[in-house]
Amino acid sequence: MANDGRGAKAVQADIQTLIGAPEAPLSTEGAARRLGLSRSYLEKLRADDGGPRYLKIGRAVRYRPADLDAWADRHAKGGAR
Repeated sequence: MANDGRGAKAVQADIQTLIGAPEAPLSTEGAARRLGLSRSYLEKLRADDGGPRYLKIGRAVRYRPADLDAWADRHAKGGAR
């Protein structure tokens, strides 16, 4: 695969998509970036039990991409239903 200037993670995501493999869980920073939110707002949502589902592995918090997408879909407003 040619290097098109994107990072290794972007290429890995493309490969995972092509082979149908699940995406790796994301950190709070990665989850916030995926949702278009600030890290601090996502942390506030988590503390208030209003955010997306997450995994707690030791002290680490991780978000499954499918859970982020489902949460975003539930909070979509407007448009056709």
